[in-house]
Amino acid sequence: MFWCLRRIEQEREELHLLVELYGFSDDRVLIKSQQLDHTLNEYNRQRLLTAGHESQ
Repeated sequence: MFWCLRRIEQEREELHLLVELYGFSDDRVLIKSQQLDHTLNEYNRQRLLTAGHESQ
């Protein structure tokens, strides 16, 4: 799960850079934001699965 946290941080940094360069409404910013959302959702899904296995 560590890889996911590193990826989240990397995508977050890329998103901030894109916002600085192109503004909030640029397609590149929106795509990167969606990628970050997907990665966050995957991380949360894995966390829930791991927590479910540990409680059994």
